[in-house]
Amino acid sequence: MAKALFNTLEYVKLLIKADFNQKQAEGLSEAQMMVSQSLLTHTATQNDLIIMTANLRNEMHQIRDDLRKDMHQLFINIVITNLTFTGIILGTMAYMLN
Repeated sequence: MAKALFNTLEYVKLLIKADFNQKQAEGLSEAQMMVSQSLLTHTATQNDLIIMTANLRNEMHQIRDDLRKDMHQLFINIVITNLTFTGIILGTMAYMLN
């Protein structure tokens, strides 16, 4: 995660110049520091997004491979079922012809 520097002393000086008293300036500076730290803690960096993208791509490839295996197995099951029905039909026809 990203880490930014927040100069509270400079921020307090800026607020005091804007007619805040010392307590108000320090309080607002501390609150601003908490907000900025919270934002940085929950903000993804470019590297985080690159890693997440790579992980998602790997998962997608795994799902694709699993799906291909399932489709191949389904095809085999359909062929076996068709052969079984063909055998039953031919057997029934042979029985009826005798």
